[in-house]
Amino acid sequence: MFHISLERSLTHIKEQIEKPEIKITLDFLKSSEKNKLILMFQHDTELEPVLKMAQNYNKVLREVPIN
Repeated sequence: MFHISLERSLTHIKEQIEKPEIKITLDFLKSSEKNKLILMFQHDTELEPVLKMAQNYNKVLREVPIN
């Protein structure tokens, strides 16, 4: 149950980050040479690796019968 909830939450965050207004903000920061902020944000979130881990756990756990 934990990993299902984690995957849903991370997917929602990823969808939010991919919205046009967020992309515009990140592009603005890049153009104003605030790359350090963007790198810190990406490093702090580590969204992609954690999302893949949750998806992998869910694939395995779906096959395990839990009563």
